[in-house]
Amino acid sequence: MSNENVEVVRWAYENSHAQRSVDVPGIEERVTPSYTFHTREGWPGATSYRLAEMTALWADIDTTFSDHSLVPQSYEAIGSTDVLVTLHQTARLRGSDHRINETIYMLWRLVDGRAEETWTFTDRAKALEAAGRRE
Repeated sequence: MSNENVEVVRWAYENSHAQRSVDVPGIEERVTPSYTFHTREGWPGATSYRLAEMTALWADIDTTFSDHSLVPQSYEAIGSTDVLVTLHQTARLRGSDHRINETIYMLWRLVDGRAEETWTFTDRAKALEAAGRRE
């Protein structure tokens, strides 16, 4: 199931994230209605967003940043339920000259082949620990 899980997560970035919409054909087969996205510590918006609230997440990103880019670098199956995505994030804090250029990690948990939750981390080791692994 791990390769199938990677493909579900890849699909989410290539379709839903790329369009900044959860109203895309095929989402029902790949994401549970109870899907929850957990932000990382220090995020100025909500600590989590349900599937129906993802437009609020994207609005919060637009309020916080300009020139925001989040590009997946790799997808790694971890066990039978998790996928760790390494992403390169660049942005400028809105209203300042401060630029962000960093690697972040998103740990996706899938249930029966559908995305159920995603957690965001700055540290790969913490993401692996959340998946029950140590680096």
